Amino acid sequence: MKSNSAWFRHTTFFLEYILHCRFDRLSRNLSFGIRQNNRIVAVAPLILQTNYEDKDIFEFGLGDTPIPFPAFDNSLFPENKKEITKVIFEKIDELAKQNNISYAKFFVDPLTDDILLGTHITNPLPKFGYHETSISTNIIVLNKPIEEIFKDIRKGHKADIKNAIKNKFVVDFFSKENIKKEIFNIYKELHYLASGRKTRPDESWEDMFGFIKNGYSILALERKQDKQEYFAGVLVITYKGKAYYGSGATHPKYEGVRGIGHLLHWQIITYLKDNGYNYYETGWNYYPIISQEVATDKELNISRFKSGFGGELYPLFRGEKFYNKEYLKNKKLTLIDSFINLYLK
Repeated sequence: MKSNSAWFRHTTFFLEYILHCRFDRLSRNLSFGIRQNNRIVAVAPLILQTNYEDKDIFEFGLGDTPIPFPAFDNSLFPENKKEITKVIFEKIDELAKQNNISYAKFFVDPLTDDILLGTHITNPLPKFGYHETSISTNIIVLNKPIEEIFKDIRKGHKADIKNAIKNKFVVDFFSKENIKKEIFNIYKELHYLASGRKTRPDESWEDMFGFIKNGYSILALERKQDKQEYFAGVLVITYKGKAYYGSGATHPKYEGVRGIGHLLHWQIITYLKDNGYNYYETGWNYYPIISQEVATDKELNISRFKSGFGGELYPLFRGEKFYNKEYLKNKKLTLIDSFINLYLK
């Protein structure tokens, strides 16, 4: 199936990874497809999982990320696509009732051509009963001259990049051509050190290593020019000529060292451009508002850091739906309390 509305989060590779990310092992893949004339014309990713805060609550989601909007075959006519979309969300509601689902969260992946080329200009989720929770995301268009891309970077970030270069920090890249397990394990260890604990099962790390081995990710590791010890790294998901900041970690000893993260991101941008990628999504923009979440100070700082690398603002269409009145009440009251405590002190 050829689809402008699909990206990596629609693939079996990514959905299997999500299933392996939870220690409780209660997540289930309920994804399904729609057939017409004996061929698949639409796919609907759907993962059932327990809620992070309350293990007795079941929801549709991809960890802390919403589920991507269904993907459709490019050959479908608009009216046919509209009918199939209705059938898909009716099926999702049916599965929600069958599986005692309290909550569902969806989004339209910004790295699909439907968003990048402007096919989706409004949020398609509210018409299926989803509450509007859209924000925005930053996507760097890489088909511009590198000088122009650098010019768009925030002034302070530019100074930090130059400082890191002056201090002889360098970044090494690992792809399917040169990745080795011992290199990947360095990145895994950085995550353990940065978080102070084991955050997810080993099986999920094997999946991430598989992403790189199969050409769906690259790994960037940073070190001093005269040393082989890596102290920071980022895994970037790469698919269909587009890239997404997947995860990153810095050794606690190097937290706060000027320019480490800035140079790492700049070198990633340069690498992606040199290797023919067209778009790089650096991260979602969080604001001090009540939405699907109330962003913490840490999340706001990360959002501001990533937005400093420029790029263009694209819509991040999101929506949430409640199937349980009591859970709706409790979640919204909790969000209100969080908002008051964080921003209205």
